[in-house]
Amino acid sequence: MDAKAVVEKSRQAREERQLAKKRDKAILLIQSQVRMYLVKCRLSNHSLALLNETLNNPESDGRAAYHAINRFLVVHGIKRLGAQGARLVVFSNYVSVICKFVCQSIMTSSSVKGSYTGLVLQPDMVKLWQQQVHSLVRLSIQDSARLDINHQVHKDLFLVYLRFALLMTDCSCWKQLTCLKYFDSLKPGLVNVTNSFVQSYFSSGGVQCLGSRMDSYFNNTSVSESVLSTVFTVLSRVFAVTQYRDDCLVIFCRSFLVIPGFFKKITALPTSKCSEMLLQNSLSMKLLNLLSLEKNLNDICADLDSDRLLFLLANFVHVSYLEKGQVLSQCSANFVDVCTLLLHKIRAKCSANQDSSSSKFWHEIFGWIRQSSAKGGGGGGGGHLRMKDVKWQLGLLWKCDLVEHLFASLIQINAANVISNNPNQKKPSFSAAGAGEPCGSSSSVRPKSGGGGARVASRMLKKAFPSLGATKASSKCLISLDSLEMLRISGVCQLYLLAKEVLSQCKLELLCGMTDLENILPHLFHFILMYASIDASKFLTDLIIKAPDDPLSARAFSVFTLFCECTSYLTTILDDIEVYEQEKLFKLPDLKILVHFLNHFVYSLIWTGGHEKKPQMFSTAHSLLMLLVERNYRREFVEQESLLIKELKPPYFMAEYEKGVPRSKLIVDRIPHIIPHKERVLLFRKLVNEERASLGLTETSRTYPKSTLITIRRNRIVEDGFEALNSRNLGDANMKGLIRVKFVNEQGLMEAGIDQDGVFKEFLEESIKQIFNPELNLFKLTEDQKLYPSPTSDMHGDRHIALFEYVGRLLGKAVYEGIVVEVQFASFFLTQLLGHHSSLYSCIDELPSLDEQLFRSLSYVKHYAGDVGDLQLTFSVDEEVMGEVRSHDLMPGGSLEPVTNSNKILYIHLMAYFKMDRQIKRQSNAFKKGFKSVIRPEWMAMFSGPELQRLLSGDTADIDIGDMRRHTQYYGGYHNSHKVIKWLWEVLENDFTTEERHLFLKFVTSCSKPPLLGFSYLEPPFSIRCVEVPDDSDEGDTVGSIVRGFLSLNKRETVARLPTSSTCFNLLKLPNYQKRSTLRDKLRTAVRSHSGFELS
Repeated sequence: MDAKAVVEKSRQAREERQLAKKRDKAILLIQSQVRMYLVKCRLSNHSLALLNETLNNPESDGRAAYHAINRFLVVHGIKRLGAQGARLVVFSNYVSVICKFVCQSIMTSSSVKGSYTGLVLQPDMVKLWQQQVHSLVRLSIQDSARLDINHQVHKDLFLVYLRFALLMTDCSCWKQLTCLKYFDSLKPGLVNVTNSFVQSYFSSGGVQCLGSRMDSYFNNTSVSESVLSTVFTVLSRVFAVTQYRDDCLVIFCRSFLVIPGFFKKITALPTSKCSEMLLQNSLSMKLLNLLSLEKNLNDICADLDSDRLLFLLANFVHVSYLEKGQVLSQCSANFVDVCTLLLHKIRAKCSANQDSSSSKFWHEIFGWIRQSSAKGGGGGGGGHLRMKDVKWQLGLLWKCDLVEHLFASLIQINAANVISNNPNQKKPSFSAAGAGEPCGSSSSVRPKSGGGGARVASRMLKKAFPSLGATKASSKCLISLDSLEMLRISGVCQLYLLAKEVLSQCKLELLCGMTDLENILPHLFHFILMYASIDASKFLTDLIIKAPDDPLSARAFSVFTLFCECTSYLTTILDDIEVYEQEKLFKLPDLKILVHFLNHFVYSLIWTGGHEKKPQMFSTAHSLLMLLVERNYRREFVEQESLLIKELKPPYFMAEYEKGVPRSKLIVDRIPHIIPHKERVLLFRKLVNEERASLGLTETSRTYPKSTLITIRRNRIVEDGFEALNSRNLGDANMKGLIRVKFVNEQGLMEAGIDQDGVFKEFLEESIKQIFNPELNLFKLTEDQKLYPSPTSDMHGDRHIALFEYVGRLLGKAVYEGIVVEVQFASFFLTQLLGHHSSLYSCIDELPSLDEQLFRSLSYVKHYAGDVGDLQLTFSVDEEVMGEVRSHDLMPGGSLEPVTNSNKILYIHLMAYFKMDRQIKRQSNAFKKGFKSVIRPEWMAMFSGPELQRLLSGDTADIDIGDMRRHTQYYGGYHNSHKVIKWLWEVLENDFTTEERHLFLKFVTSCSKPPLLGFSYLEPPFSIRCVEVPDDSDEGDTVGSIVRGFLSLNKRETVARLPTSSTCFNLLKLPNYQKRSTLRDKLRTAVRSHSGFELS
């Protein structure tokens, strides 16, 4: 055997010996582990057997119970560290059994020596016993945290742990000890013991555990009063022991105030012990002091999602409301700051993830937000009912009494400064920025000179605004922007503006709450006038132009913006009786001041470009202004002429507009009422003519516009006109062009055409006369004889909607050509035609123009003092159509929804909306479509409803006979100095009444009202022709007739002949009368009998 083999054999032997040693060690280790496991099992079984035997043996004393429990904790407490699944459940069950035993032992009146709690009196056991109770407290909290309240077994376990915490933290519950005669001397020491248990409960996370369990309770089950009472008893002991330390309050906020509707559930209980328990120590004040420190607030809100932050805000508002007398009277500014900061954090969370790839999620309070920002799902679910409670809590923020507390300083400031009731106080004046300069000047803002010294609002403003200040006479009632009063009031306003933005689905409720408090809006307006000095609109405009981002400016802006938002809302919900007679909005003198203030302010912003720096502020001010202006159109409280901006010189302005200067266009688009009506009509005609030229519809030296020839049968004017001029057969451009009409008489013969488009005017007049005849049932008449689309027009068949579009095109053509027609529309329909509806439009405002009786009935319901349910109304309406009763629901399921005091306002608005909009929506939309196909919507935006009516049917003023005479053409020998013509103008001027003059105008033009811009714009021009024979024998002007007319020679006697007219040419056919009295009598007879073509 060689040496190599010997070495190899030795290596193998060595490895075998090492392997044998490892095998022996493994065997020993396995044996030891098995023996250890068997020992532990024996110990575990023995400890469990001992625990069961001891706890179930009524004769066991406290020491035995302690040792059994201690043995169990030592053995199973170690095993529990790695226990999972069934082991953990077994351990938890025994912990609950121990806690239940301890509770039963405490509540029984056995001897002190034999009781478990009696160990506290045994010197050799007291420390050991306390350590064991501390361990049980920690274990009960740990096991409570893993429980699922949805399962009944887990719910029962949680109640056991909760009762254990309740009894172990109050020595007065230990019956064995309370029976002792010397209990009172023992109590201080026992209180220290129980306080240590409370401290252990708090440090082990007991408050957090209670909060999470209560959240689950509120979310899935109803919480009994006893459970809530127990929870709050434990909480009150924690607060008492920790002395309301900040760390305790922070945990309370993160655990309980983030539960949706938490305090709502508490205060809704039959007894209010729970809430009283927390409020008796001024919890709200302590929470307010805690949250007022930004560091504490940041710690609380660090990892909360948007929903939890919302719940925190809602509960904070609620708990503060419960003590509003103390909290808001002493620390209202802190309350406002905390709410504002929470809203900012909510907004930041909602907008933190705006990734377009994230799907949107509908939130009941935030509206549409990204899914990721609402992933909390309402804080663990809960759905509509939980959010309903949260909305109720948030509603306390704008409840009247809370708003009154927050604005208490505002009311005090204005107590002696009500403008309308102080005749000795100087009224505020309003001048637009740059008002002293014409539109075309280079400088837009010019400071006013004079006025006593310059008292500026602050140093910052003094540097930025050397011209801004208060006069000496009025300095005592001005509020500077850096004053404490401004800080408080602007803070409240900023809070509500932020709440309106963040809590978007509560916007209407917020505005409603803000406006419910009597006189809050007048107080705000007077405050604005006080801090904005005498020239209020210029002050605010200068702030926007020169310091739009300054914090002090933001204060003024917030007060003004909130005022405009709330006033706009209130303006829409108040009817005319409440505004003009009851003066619920403002006193009428103040309302006039407000309109003028807004009018100049909005103009100043546009003219100086301030609307671009503060678009939101401009939008709110403009919306309020237009609401008031439109209400003024319906029932005037401010002279319309006073709303014109005197500094806005039409020549300069029109020059700017023609150059395309943006500010001029914006004024025309947004506030056209500040421009004289005549100038707007002239601008409209100019725009029409420019469009006609661009479309090649005007005659030039080189071109002649194309025309459209249509054939109309006299006995089928409406039908043939519809077929020829509807949008399918005639394009919009051709509709705006020249349309020539050939009439076919009843015998089927073609009538001779006449120049000057007179036949088209006749076609237009005849069509309108038939279409707007109520008997046709396309349009109906209101009580004051105004027209609106018929809700039952569908009896004309499927084409009735297309017929409305045709009527709109026809009327648009009349306006386009400047032809006035005798058509009077209801004001609500004119508003629909103009498209002035906005989110703040209220149908109830214009309901009287449709149905005065219905308006009175709805007003009766609105102001009904009793229970509206007694009227037995539902959200439905019945109407009879041709003997058939049709029922319409005002809302889904409306026939089953009764009208009550709480929803009567909704019923009133839905009824008005149905009558004025829903019922005729298809007809109105078709009419608007046709009208706007000829007349551009931006052109119509320059006019109000009454102004559009004047554009359609002429001026409402008396006829200017002088203007009419200056623009009259004569034929047949007549001339301006002819004696018959002189007699005619004298009769019209001196002998005819106003009514007869209008009848004369209707006799010759088919419209009783003069052209809007005067007779120079009448098409065709008014003309008078001398006639000698009846119409059926009239051959027109001949040389002989002209000579005889010129020389006042009669071919035959004309005494018996009446004047006639040809309205399609605006032509008066006047016989050559020999006496003035004859002319007067015959003309009066003709115009009163509507003779026209027929009577002669």
